[in-house]
Amino acid sequence: MKKLALVTAVSTLLASPAFAAFTQTYHGTAKSGSGANATSTDGQLNNGIQVSTGFPTKVWYVDTASGTASNKTAPAIQLSVATNWTFDFTDPSAVAFTGDIQYGTYTTQTSVTSFAAVDGRYTIYNALQQFSGTGTWNASTRTLTYTNAIGGLNAGGASVGTNTGGTCVNGATSSFTTVCGSATTATPDWEGLTFSFVFSADKSTFAGALVGTDKSGAGLAATTTTINWQISSYEVFPIIPVPAAAWLFGSGLLGLAGTARRRRSV
Repeated sequence: MKKLALVTAVSTLLASPAFAAFTQTYHGTAKSGSGANATSTDGQLNNGIQVSTGFPTKVWYVDTASGTASNKTAPAIQLSVATNWTFDFTDPSAVAFTGDIQYGTYTTQTSVTSFAAVDGRYTIYNALQQFSGTGTWNASTRTLTYTNAIGGLNAGGASVGTNTGGTCVNGATSSFTTVCGSATTATPDWEGLTFSFVFSADKSTFAGALVGTDKSGAGLAATTTTINWQISSYEVFPIIPVPAAAWLFGSGLLGLAGTARRRRSV
């Protein structure tokens, strides 16, 4: 009976959350927007970027190799970049996560139509957004959701953004301002973040939508910008193996049980 109790204790220990495989790590791709990026439409989430301002504004990702700084010569493109995630499912009621979206270098085209037309192209170099938090897991739908409420101007908190700088090339300008004159000094952090990811039955893959919100307060950048991403990821390391120490500990206990049994037989 003592041996049975000892074996049961070891089995319970090895099955406990402390020794169970619980962390899933993934990487994959993140694509801006959910449409074909044919054109940019005022007031609609198109081409992955929507800007809320007091003036009609269009923003979209562009091909850096073509055209001058004019919204008439910059073809819109989809921006597809790398993404990396880690999820800790130890506590299904509070799934901890870390994630990032690696933009690399990208260019956007912005056109503002008001009493003075403003038009320019802005390039960001080596951009990266990183975020972490605790999401809500729905086991029946295998869906993980997360919301970080939008903060104030330049508040940050939803992400930590980094880049090595930016350049602005303006097309049509006026005495009013330039379209991205203040962008090179704006914080790269996001002030808001929401996502909904649906996992496969074995959690080997997930896909879903993520929206980052940037709220800045300088010049024409004194606006709220939402960036929509479609994320598709695959699992790199399916599980974290049970620590070797746990197996050694369990084997040692079983060995002691066998020794105790032999002693009783003598």
